[in-house]
Amino acid sequence: MVPDFYSLQWHTALIVVSSTLFFLVSIVGSYLILFKTPDAIKGYKFLFLYLNSAYQLCIFFIGFFGRISTYVLPPWVVCLEFSGLIQLFNPRMIYVELASIFFGLFGVVNAIAITVLYRYCHICHPKSFYVVDARWRAVIHGTISILPGSIMVLLLLLSRTVYGEDPKDISGNHLVIVFKFSPLAATFVIATGSYFYVVTSFSYILLFRIVRSFRNNITKASNRTREMQRALIITLLVSLCLPSILGGVPLVAAVYTIVVKADALEIIHRLCLLSSIWVGLVNISTTIIVVKPYREALLFCFRVKKKEDPKLFTNIKKK
Repeated sequence: MVPDFYSLQWHTALIVVSSTLFFLVSIVGSYLILFKTPDAIKGYKFLFLYLNSAYQLCIFFIGFFGRISTYVLPPWVVCLEFSGLIQLFNPRMIYVELASIFFGLFGVVNAIAITVLYRYCHICHPKSFYVVDARWRAVIHGTISILPGSIMVLLLLLSRTVYGEDPKDISGNHLVIVFKFSPLAATFVIATGSYFYVVTSFSYILLFRIVRSFRNNITKASNRTREMQRALIITLLVSLCLPSILGGVPLVAAVYTIVVKADALEIIHRLCLLSSIWVGLVNISTTIIVVKPYREALLFCFRVKKKEDPKLFTNIKKK
């Protein structure tokens, strides 16, 4: 049974507040990325927007459209309960939510991977066709962004339609969908885990080489170049390491609780969903704070300048 200190009511309130805070910050971040990105890092504009949009897609459905509660029933049956805006629509909208969440999740992983790849090629292989030719780069980015997520979402929906039951509306309070163990479901879990592991490991290897190259060449660059490169590296570190820690650890714990059928399943899954929202919030906040043009633009908006107009006082005295 879920402990009283983190009940469903507390979880719902935290999810809604965290999601609202994320969208406020991410909208500001999207504006800064679109209009305040300097020419020196203009090639990263699409990558920053892609990562932010992938987080927005996931968090909108998790925090507002259909908040999820997880239960495990013997034998090997996972029951998902949905509440929120989704109750106003057809129960089959659950499939849209699941597809959107997983597509957004793959989008986050792919966005981080291609950002690290682009940075690595830009530093270590500046004359490669990937860096020089914008058309090839667009093709590679588009393929990585769409193809893996689409295949996995198709496999997920196929496993549901073949081996699952239609979503049910229980007493008008929430929608329920049941996942039963099946070969397709096992294939989806194994393929998703393997893909995330391979892509994340590859990204860490490239990031290590980026940091090493930066340390070797730091003395040759100007102060402005060093500052910009340092900001990009910090952004990459946060983008890659944060999901691995705050996202990966709760996810592994959630899968473990399903396997061993632990009593703390509900609270682990709730913390997993909450941590995913804060990963997105911290990621976009770090991008805004670390990249100097974004930070200066934000500070300029909040800076209150109280200047006295001498002509105004002169006119008042004359009157």
